[in-house]
Amino acid sequence: MKYEFTWDECTAEPDIRAIEAAVAEILESGHANVSPCHDGPLTVTLAVTGPLAETLVGNVRCSCGTALAAVRGNGNASHLIIEAIS
Repeated sequence: MKYEFTWDECTAEPDIRAIEAAVAEILESGHANVSPCHDGPLTVTLAVTGPLAETLVGNVRCSCGTALAAVRGNGNASHLIIEAIS
């Protein structure tokens, strides 16, 4: 699967490559149960927020724009959850 990562304004300067790699690994493993409805790359929008830049939030969308999953976890992606939207 291909991914297009976009970042909303962050309150910190996260290790973008490490976070993107962690998200892609979970999506490719199949544990998130994300099934796009159309061909094309998934758009993953992420941001690190919170008063101490400790929270990672985001979403995964199909190439058609349909929301597929919510992303949340620690700001350094050491703990990451991707939940499919039913």
